[in-house]
Amino acid sequence: MARLSSRELRRLLDFIRDSYALRPHSEFPDYLVTSVGRIVPGDIHAYNEICTERKQAIAKWAPSSVQMIPDGFSILARHAEENPVVPYFERTGDGRPKKVTDFIPLGQFQHCALHNEFYLPFRIRYHLSTALTSRRKTLITLTSHRWKRDFSESERTTLDLIRPHVVQAIENARIYSSARKEAASRQAALETVQQPIMAVTVSGQIRWQTEAARTLCREYGLLHPTRIEFLSDSMREWLRPRQVSAESSIAAARLPLDVHGLGGSVFARKLSEGGEILLSLEKQSRGVEINAIRALGLNKRRTEVLGWVARGKSNPEIADILNISVRTVHKHVERIYQDLGVDHRHAAMAKVFTLS
Repeated sequence: MARLSSRELRRLLDFIRDSYALRPHSEFPDYLVTSVGRIVPGDIHAYNEICTERKQAIAKWAPSSVQMIPDGFSILARHAEENPVVPYFERTGDGRPKKVTDFIPLGQFQHCALHNEFYLPFRIRYHLSTALTSRRKTLITLTSHRWKRDFSESERTTLDLIRPHVVQAIENARIYSSARKEAASRQAALETVQQPIMAVTVSGQIRWQTEAARTLCREYGLLHPTRIEFLSDSMREWLRPRQVSAESSIAAARLPLDVHGLGGSVFARKLSEGGEILLSLEKQSRGVEINAIRALGLNKRRTEVLGWVARGKSNPEIADILNISVRTVHKHVERIYQDLGVDHRHAAMAKVFTLS
């Protein structure tokens, strides 16, 4: 194995780092042929993937200005056995970089039909190929081609060093694409479900949710204010496992959480326990149309307070729901009486119900 210069080593490390960036599998061949020239210069770089099981083939090359010659694929298939490199990869499973001249003299290869009918029109004389087979019954090769000078041993070493990383990056791209497809399929199925259902971890991280659940979470503040992939602190506290005493029942541990909002309440219920908790959300209307209350011209806080008054809540209960002091609620209620021209609680409630 040839010794690399510090400059070649830096380029190699940059390439390896970049190759591990997440990409869909369909985009990886184009990335590979356009970027490998940074570490192994060449006139043309080609990626070929052949799946014998599905009888499918993928061919990509760079630069994009290179056009396939007429009947090029047929010529390549007709004389493929004249290139000793690919049969060697298939026979031995050894994917280390190889040149045609590792097997036969260059002059002998230049008398072959494959060279004269296919490579010569592209002005290709020298080849350096490596096998990137990452799955059974699939042969993947990466080949750099040049016209003027042969590939050096340091370039062979460079290609050999990136090979295991590219193999892993290809597999990462496959897994990433499969996961994206599965997630898209699951989300499409979920969007057909009208019920507000979601799955979360014990720590409150959302795994998936229907659109109806997403809407209620936004409307009733069920999400963490800065980390929207997590539920709110109160929801996470409710999710936290608790010790169940001998006197308490399993049903008691599954009591729903009542989350109050301006337009009503949402009841969150656990449908399952374990590593992934399935939750259902149920919206309970307050029985009072909040838009009707807004028509009275009160400010936002007094509209909220009056809404809870109309629902029959006491001042201490309203204070707890709105997270304000009882004294502040009392002041809001007194001002509401003045604004509505009434002098007691039931008159204020009656005023609201005449609007609904």
